[in-house]
Amino acid sequence: MALNFKLLLLFALLFIGCDNIKKVNNHNDKNSTKALTKAEIQKQESATKLEISKLEAQNKLDIAKVQAQNLLEVEKVKASTTKDIALADARAKSEDTKVIIYIAVIVGFLLFVLILFIYQNSKKNREVKLKLHEAELKQQKELADRELEEKRLQTMVSLVTHDKLSKEMQKELISLMGKKSNLIIESKDS
Repeated sequence: MALNFKLLLLFALLFIGCDNIKKVNNHNDKNSTKALTKAEIQKQESATKLEISKLEAQNKLDIAKVQAQNLLEVEKVKASTTKDIALADARAKSEDTKVIIYIAVIVGFLLFVLILFIYQNSKKNREVKLKLHEAELKQQKELADRELEEKRLQTMVSLVTHDKLSKEMQKELISLMGKKSNLIIESKDS
């Protein structure tokens, strides 16, 4: 009996133990399910956080790419604008230089014409002054010649009137005076 009792007790313990083991296993299963669920949730959260981080990193990368492209485009536009401005300035300077050259040529030509005109005018003035001076000298010479002739005639007249010459010489002198006075009259007329 003692053996039966011991066996019975052993079976009871086994049954109770199995039942407890089942309960513990069930409880462990529930806990493990809860643990598994928590682990899965944490895994999902980690995966979600990882995915969010990846997306944020990708967004930052895309934003950086767009900003880099924008900066590159801005630099291209700046370079193009600077080049266009430099070309426009060069063209403007070239046009200004051409205009200055044209003005210088025109002013030079006008100065040349003015100098030529002044030269021609002064040359004509000198020629006219020279002719006037020559005419004046000729006139003075003619006046001097007339005065000399008149003095000679007066001297001859005074000689004739004072009877200082012989009759033949007086006649000859009178005939010469007549001829000379005719010559003087003719030269005055012409």
